[in-house]
Amino acid sequence: MVDTGARRRGRQRKADLLAKAGASMSLVGPEPYCGITKRKWEPKISAWEAKSKASYWNDTPGKRQAKLFIKYSKKRASELVLVVT
Repeated sequence: MVDTGARRRGRQRKADLLAKAGASMSLVGPEPYCGITKRKWEPKISAWEAKSKASYWNDTPGKRQAKLFIKYSKKRASELVLVVT
């Protein structure tokens, strides 16, 4: 059986209608629903996290000697988080 252009267009229309119906439904499941990829948000969250930690460290009163000799190390912080969890 030969697939005619009219039959193909009919299937495309049906697929379009199904896609529109699916897009109008509320989302269910673990898929991300905001359409932002990990590659987009991860650097921004990491930058915010680093800024917050540095701000907390600098704004903490006292600990003059600790602040002179202890510097924040992202590598060491990651190792500590892995040990704790």
